[in-house]
Amino acid sequence: MKKMSRFGPFALEGRLGEDPNGAVYRAIHVAQSRMVAVKLFDAPLVAKNTAAKQALVQEMDKLTKLKHWNIVGCHGGILEQMQGCIAYEFVEGETLKELLARRDRLAWETVIDYAYQITAGLECAHEQGVVHQDLHPDKILIGEDGTVKIANFRVDRLRNPWCASSTRLTIERAAYRAPEQLAGEQELTHKTDLYALGCIMFEMLVGRPPFTGDSVEAIARQHREDEAPRADGIIFECPVWLSAIIGQLLEKDPAKRPYGAGAVSLALCETTRQVAAGTSTIAHAAGGFSTLQSRVEKDAARELLEQAQRPTRRSQKSGEQPPFYERAWFLALCLFLLIGGIGTWLAWPPSEAGLLRRAVAIIEAKEGVERENARPYLDKLLRMYPDGKLAETAEEHLKVLDMQSAQRKFEFNVKHGREPKSEAERLYKEAWDFEQFGDRIAALEKYRGMVAVLVDGDEDAARLAFVNLARHKLAEIEAVGSDNDRIQFIESRLRDAEKLSTQGKELDAKKIWRGIIELYGNKPEFQTLVERAESRLHPAVEVSVDS
Repeated sequence: MKKMSRFGPFALEGRLGEDPNGAVYRAIHVAQSRMVAVKLFDAPLVAKNTAAKQALVQEMDKLTKLKHWNIVGCHGGILEQMQGCIAYEFVEGETLKELLARRDRLAWETVIDYAYQITAGLECAHEQGVVHQDLHPDKILIGEDGTVKIANFRVDRLRNPWCASSTRLTIERAAYRAPEQLAGEQELTHKTDLYALGCIMFEMLVGRPPFTGDSVEAIARQHREDEAPRADGIIFECPVWLSAIIGQLLEKDPAKRPYGAGAVSLALCETTRQVAAGTSTIAHAAGGFSTLQSRVEKDAARELLEQAQRPTRRSQKSGEQPPFYERAWFLALCLFLLIGGIGTWLAWPPSEAGLLRRAVAIIEAKEGVERENARPYLDKLLRMYPDGKLAETAEEHLKVLDMQSAQRKFEFNVKHGREPKSEAERLYKEAWDFEQFGDRIAALEKYRGMVAVLVDGDEDAARLAFVNLARHKLAEIEAVGSDNDRIQFIESRLRDAEKLSTQGKELDAKKIWRGIIELYGNKPEFQTLVERAESRLHPAVEVSVDS
């Protein structure tokens, strides 16, 4: 692929990643001044191929509809002469592969957190009929705020003429491929993504995939024939319930894997609850279902079956039959009913109240980015019960999560001196600067103006988050009251600066003077006060002339 600085409407700035099979660049959409990630691919002889162009248009139409917090958004694609490109949302952060290269393995709590978010993204894609088919740590992006996003979804990757690199089997890719995928099956289901998720979760916990080898053939054989090792047998602190979830995901038979990504999410939530409650394995198995229960009960039943098949001394001597509850047929029936009950539980849709209850429990127990673990339950509630009694409550919780996420990203940008990435963020920063300086009146005016300008715009989630943040700030400022004399406020800040200066705190004093100049320098009514700040920040130098 030839080196270039421009492709279509995009100005290419620099290559992202080191993958030799792809060419992904950080780029700017020139007309929109928007940062994106652009993936370039060869498209020989496609310029005059109308069918190929139409196929790409249809694929892009489907991918652009995959809108979810845990999926890297697709903005569309274009074909130009012998090449094509797909534009994706630009994510500040690193891949899971890079994170594991730095840290070797992750704490089980972090594994559950990341797995929650991955399953949420997978569930959204699977419900729209899109299966990734190439899921591995290099396709998982970890944002700077802790958000996990799945990258590079494609439609029907096996038959897609522009997915040659991802269908080419390498040692790295083979480590995450399901047995049926390695066997060459053409009709792959969402269960292949769940198997890859199991491989990724195992690697996050242990520091390596469940199956490794020196060749593709060796790894493929293990996937098809060898039982996956248990994570809790390698990492002592790994909860047995989490290890059992991974074991289910790594079942050779797709039918034995969890029903779907949603079932995995619920099982992860149950694991967190049981660990937090300090429930023992035996008590948990007796008290209700968990992913672990399927494994423990099978083993226990198998042991009892073996015991039943060995006649006791009494029965050998007297010829008496053991009680029916010790007979093999009864134990086998119990095992059958148990497995059937597990399958029914996995397929049974969660209730509206249950989904909200799980989300609220996470929100109340967690802080910061960890509250995002509640989002999959709220999203699922709205998808399953859009007109339900609790839909409005779920929407309010999502609105708060959006606000908190926008505030974290905003503060990160401010801390690192980054320019606002949208008009909504720019207006919010103007108001926020006045509030940080202490001028609540100016901040109030700015927040009100921001809401008035943006409230009737499109339904862009990022814009709405900043509008709601502005409304929240307005309520906070109005609740504590405000000083109606702006000049008096600025004069008080000048006095504070003078006091700091006399105390030898010159840097703090200069910060106040500089703030007055930056915030009020373009307002004629405050020019006298601004000049006072400028004179103190840049005092005139007296020059004596000898007569």
